[in-house]
Amino acid sequence: MSKIEMHDNGSMLLIMLNEKGPLSIKEIQINLFKFASQFGYGGDGDRRKKSRKNHDSFIMTDTQKICDDLIEKSLLKKEGDLYTVTEEGKIRAEISLKKIRRVWEVIDKNIMSPEATSRNTVIIDAFLAFIKLLAGFISGSIALIADGTDAAVDTLSALIVFFSVKFKNEIIGTLVIIGMMFFTSISIGINSVEGIVEFIKGNSEVMKSPELVIGVEIVAFLFAILLTFYQRSIGKKHRNFALISQSVDSKNHIYVSLSVIAGAVFSIFGIQIADSIIGSLIAVRIFLDGIELSKESFSNMKGEEINFGKYTSFIERKWHAYGQRTFQAYVLYSLMRNNSMSKEEITEALEENFKPDYVPLISEFSFGLAKDKDFKESFSQICDPLINANIMIIEDEKFKINHIYKTRITEYITGIFMDKVTPALIDERVKDLKNKESFSRKDKLVNASRVLKEDEKISSLVKGKFENSIYSVMCTDERILLLKGRESISIYFCDITDMEELEGKFSTIKLEISTKENKYIIDYLSRRKSFGFLNDIKQKIHGKETAIYSHEDLIERITVLSRIQNYLDRKLKTA
Repeated sequence: MSKIEMHDNGSMLLIMLNEKGPLSIKEIQINLFKFASQFGYGGDGDRRKKSRKNHDSFIMTDTQKICDDLIEKSLLKKEGDLYTVTEEGKIRAEISLKKIRRVWEVIDKNIMSPEATSRNTVIIDAFLAFIKLLAGFISGSIALIADGTDAAVDTLSALIVFFSVKFKNEIIGTLVIIGMMFFTSISIGINSVEGIVEFIKGNSEVMKSPELVIGVEIVAFLFAILLTFYQRSIGKKHRNFALISQSVDSKNHIYVSLSVIAGAVFSIFGIQIADSIIGSLIAVRIFLDGIELSKESFSNMKGEEINFGKYTSFIERKWHAYGQRTFQAYVLYSLMRNNSMSKEEITEALEENFKPDYVPLISEFSFGLAKDKDFKESFSQICDPLINANIMIIEDEKFKINHIYKTRITEYITGIFMDKVTPALIDERVKDLKNKESFSRKDKLVNASRVLKEDEKISSLVKGKFENSIYSVMCTDERILLLKGRESISIYFCDITDMEELEGKFSTIKLEISTKENKYIIDYLSRRKSFGFLNDIKQKIHGKETAIYSHEDLIERITVLSRIQNYLDRKLKTA
């Protein structure tokens, strides 16, 4: 049964059923899938950190078991195939939902609002001023005292910005920040020039306690990064130019901290002029930023619209790129399921999965990769890179995956060779698989050529434990072959009487294969790396075409999408 991460006792499930009405197990799993989709599929999902109890992308919690437990507690009831909340379950769901909304209200009020952001900036600036001045006076470091004084002035300017935001007069706060940027750039510039002149005269001072300077400035550097992202995110969200200006100022403090750290490091080696040279360059950078903000402010005072789009942080760009790759992965996944789709059908699929009417927690916290996304407008932005890379093609106004790439992606997802491989080529073809890291040169897969018939082809392979040793396990068109160096064991499909998948240790799979004469146990098969191999075996045993991978199992679906996303990360970077 499908499984997903749930750290509580079913509260999310209760909320979902209370808000969306009676649902079947399949509908519950679809909604859980939509919940997972809001965070993306993780790109290289197979490399996520795993605990001993969790070898999958999600904690292995049985959806059916949760429903059964909630029924035992009289919080759910089942009518036919549909699950619905009882009166007691409804009360519990509403209490949980109120708690969630109360938490969000606290976060929104104290962290996410412009007023809270400007207030928190005052607190952080005051803290930085205090530790810099304290460390400066203790150590006698002139550099730290000067930087602490600058931080104290920043605290006063941040306080003015706070009141300007509080009383809805952003322009005052913006002008104060711009003024402080010019003051900072000029003062740093003067100090830097004086430092260079004194060095030339041979009168440069040795920095006191450089180790303490480095430690304090590292703290300031980390806070400056935090403030830059924080102020810019809230400023863009609420279109508050005073906060945007503060974020630019905070970004400049990153450079200032780096300058002081660099100067302290160089001073340890007796190079006293380095901080003055770096400081002069930073002074120019801050001055230019001040000019740019001044132009934007004066344009705004004239009634012109501010372009908030250009104030995008590195993290925002990475998040946007991650979202784009997630949407592209889902487009290819949908095309693999439906063979071909129109623009309207693809847009509808994206809207349905990434912008559902209600998802517990996601809807309350107003979060999600597609929260502000219009898939109709951004269709070309999502799909053009796939078309340009020839991964996706257009035929009769329908979109489909290029057959060559469909084969490559399927092989990458499943570990199954769609075009069967001869033993002589196996070493080379393994490089195209997702689980390629499982096989090294010492495995000598080419040794299969001395065991297999000339016309026998390999269709899939994994690593597994057999009789206390690790083997390469291959599936051919005739048998399962276990290979370790020059040792080999064959299990012919025509001899197999029974096969059973059991739960192994640490969330792995144990495969028990019975023939008329023997029982073979292949253990420690990775769930993520082996699902294609297992489906390949089932297809060979049953003697009929079956799905290469299931679209119904939630973990498997997430794994497939994660691998498609990872494949695109690699392919489109080189396209």
